Amino acid sequence: MHYSYQISADQLLIIVTIRGEFTVEELISHSKRMLADPSFDTRYDGIVDMRKATANISKVELLGFADLLEQTGAFAIKTKWAFITTDPIVLTLTETYKNRLNQGEYAQAFSTAQAAADFLNNPEVLNYIG
Repeated sequence: MHYSYQISADQLLIIVTIRGEFTVEELISHSKRMLADPSFDTRYDGIVDMRKATANISKVELLGFADLLEQTGAFAIKTKWAFITTDPIVLTLTETYKNRLNQGEYAQAFSTAQAAADFLNNPEVLNYIG
């Protein structure tokens, strides 16, 4: 699994890229590192590019991951998060994740970067993920 993130204070945006097969343990490890980054700001919108990712994670594991993130309080402020994926399993897991965190209108899954940029109302997103 390849996981990277970038925090753009200029764009008030967090950009996460996940490639390859990923497990819940990897998501937890990398997410904790990102949340501990002094530049991480809970007021920033985020985009997660998973177009080249496949999930090796169960629904139960994902719900546990969502609970862990909820406990951190990092997503208590209703910022927008866009998830880009074309994998049906990743899409289903994304929907489960957003429902567990009660994100509804604040977290959406898309199949294109353009649709995600439109949702975030931030065309500069395309400069980061294209």
